[in-house]
Amino acid sequence: MAAPVIVVTHQVPEGWRRENSTVSFDTGGIESAMRKAAEIAGDRVIALGSPSIIQQCLDLGLVDRIQVKIVPVLIGDGIRLFGKLAVAPVELDDPEISQGNGVTHLYYDVKRGAR
Repeated sequence: MAAPVIVVTHQVPEGWRRENSTVSFDTGGIESAMRKAAEIAGDRVIALGSPSIIQQCLDLGLVDRIQVKIVPVLIGDGIRLFGKLAVAPVELDDPEISQGNGVTHLYYDVKRGAR
């Protein structure tokens, strides 16, 4: 079964309502979308995607843990994941490190009250 996906947007795409889709849209902003995600997730993990969403959630103090995957490829360009934080610095605990096949996983808990 596919995980539910909530897309934060200003406008729902025309004709979107698709039967049996796990995708929904929230036009109420990031806090509204996160409330909806929490209701759906219950005690499970909520995963965030896109630099903009992650930055907004970090600024609002809504992130508990950051997972970074390091792969041996240098792309050279792109959107900086933590480049436009309005509330910085965000302090992180020491990482848990897990070596995978061609990837290193870093898990950081966000320190609370450290801003």
